Amino acid sequence: MKRPREEWKPVQVPVIICRDMWERAQQKLASKGDHRRNVKDEYLMRRRLACTCGYAMQGRARKSRRADGDDTLYYRCSSQIGKLVKGKCNAPHFRVDDVDAEVWAQTKELLTNPTEVLRAYRTAQQQQQKQQSSLQEQIDIIDEQIAGYNAEIDNLLDARKGVTSDTLKKRYDAQADDLAVLIDRLTARRATLVQQVHDTTITDEHIAGVAEQLKDAHALVAEAEGNPQAQRKLIEFLNLRAVLRVDDAGEKWVDIKFILSVYPRRIAKKDSGSALRYGEERK
Repeated sequence: MKRPREEWKPVQVPVIICRDMWERAQQKLASKGDHRRNVKDEYLMRRRLACTCGYAMQGRARKSRRADGDDTLYYRCSSQIGKLVKGKCNAPHFRVDDVDAEVWAQTKELLTNPTEVLRAYRTAQQQQQKQQSSLQEQIDIIDEQIAGYNAEIDNLLDARKGVTSDTLKKRYDAQADDLAVLIDRLTARRATLVQQVHDTTITDEHIAGVAEQLKDAHALVAEAEGNPQAQRKLIEFLNLRAVLRVDDAGEKWVDIKFILSVYPRRIAKKDSGSALRYGEERK
């Protein structure tokens, strides 16, 4: 038999997972609607779009009011789906066909201009070489710090051998433990920097491979016309990302990112329906 609600007593429950992990899980749940295994509609920029608030844009279908009508596909901010820390942003919904048309147009411009693509890779390579030089300097400094702390630990251990006082021995041990903690932190930081060096490497061989594939770019673009799967493969080849935004005049834009360059394109409206927010009814 259940007790009346007024007799319930609150019980504190310890936190099982941290807030950050919970929020990442919510984002994954929010994105399941356009996951590759659950998508029946075509979203050219699936999992490649972000909102200006920082959250991902997700694809959703708006049901047609007519039984024989087609659904209208939209990209909407994932903050409007799950309960996330930042709350819901005020970004409107963007028609998928409008956004994808601009992205595909920019993709074709890049692929049919291999000189610009290769120049972008070489510029990024030069900048990353500077970044890697800075990272390597940080790694060298950390190596010196670790060597210095290890030398201090050796000195403490040597000093401890000639000590008979238990209190002093404990003091030496505590100092050595503190230094060991610092070494562990520096070692972890060093591993992160080394990984960054590895991840940001654009080699001459990589650029040569891109140049080779771009030789057939015009044919690939022609074959991809009207084929969303082929178009998406070309977008993945260039690793294009984009941010959807609205300017002060209320115009919708897609800022397409290719390596270090950003190509802003105004999103043309096909009809007044593109101005609707998701779930709104036309009056």
